[in-house]
Amino acid sequence: VMVLSMGIGGAAFATVISQYVSGVGITIYVLKTRRDLYPERSQLHFNKNILKEIANLSCLTCLQQSVMNFGILMVQGLVNSFGTTIMAAFAAAVKIDTFAYLPVQDFGNAYSTFVAQNYGAGNKDRIRKGTKAAFIMSISFSIVISLLVWIFAKLLMHIFISKKEVMVIAAGIKYLRIVCFSYIFSSITIVYLNIMRTLEKVIISTVVYSVSLIINVIFNYILIFGISFIPSFGIAGAAISTLIARIVEVIITLVYAYRCNETVKIKLKYLIKSDKLLLKDFFRFSIPVTVNELLWGLGTSVNAAILGQLGSQVAAASSIVQVTRQLATVVAFGVSAAAAIIIGKSIGENDIEKA
Repeated sequence: VMVLSMGIGGAAFATVISQYVSGVGITIYVLKTRRDLYPERSQLHFNKNILKEIANLSCLTCLQQSVMNFGILMVQGLVNSFGTTIMAAFAAAVKIDTFAYLPVQDFGNAYSTFVAQNYGAGNKDRIRKGTKAAFIMSISFSIVISLLVWIFAKLLMHIFISKKEVMVIAAGIKYLRIVCFSYIFSSITIVYLNIMRTLEKVIISTVVYSVSLIINVIFNYILIFGISFIPSFGIAGAAISTLIARIVEVIITLVYAYRCNETVKIKLKYLIKSDKLLLKDFFRFSIPVTVNELLWGLGTSVNAAILGQLGSQVAAASSIVQVTRQLATVVAFGVSAAAAIIIGKSIGENDIEKA
């Protein structure tokens, strides 16, 4: 982008190259260090039961991810009507917003590994107790990140947008200093819904995020443009709508947790007691995955930051392309998430052949 002056096309080439390098790297690692994970010739066939299991889990996961990405695109469409300045501000703010979510999102994904193995082994009590550590860590992360985003909103916008774009930066700051309060609510929803997904109860995630999307879009339309006695809030309306949607997500999630979920009850006593051995096991599973995902997210953010310095139009175009790319890869992510659950559960059951 900078050295060869290829602009946004250079970023696309860099992304393709990095994906190929990652794929080749992980293949070499497995072949060199984990031959036990490499399938033998006799295992190179399809198992209808496993395929059905993966399909059932991945379909709803793909739908959930699609709903979330469509939501961003729909809100982007509403915001775009205010012109390039607000469009670029929203695009940059969403990048910061996405990175701010990463620690909690990645931690939720990492916690799924812990849950899957204990669920496969039938240790539901350990899952309940491990929930305390999961909630404490995710909520603590979100509080710290919310404060950092609120305090350093201007500095963060400078990373993704050229300092010359004063109007764009001002609009982005306005968005970030409202939407940052939604991180705490999301930390609860993300961790709990990851538990449910691992326990093969994916439908609740789809319901929660579908309802959230509908509410988000409705309030975005009302608050961005204004109707009747409600004034137009512009980009701030998009942030307020997101905050409202996240609060609704938490309400639905908690109602389900206390009223409907019989598989793993979340009880107060499990949020008070501590188990040092369990915590050690919990961190052993969670930390490596979380660090890995954070590094990947950091690389994506650096890419976006470089493009942001090329001007507001390039930044806005890059944001739309990124969401479209995420939509294009939902199947891969859905299948990999489903496979991770099945493998973790199988290892917990000591069914290495299936894993």
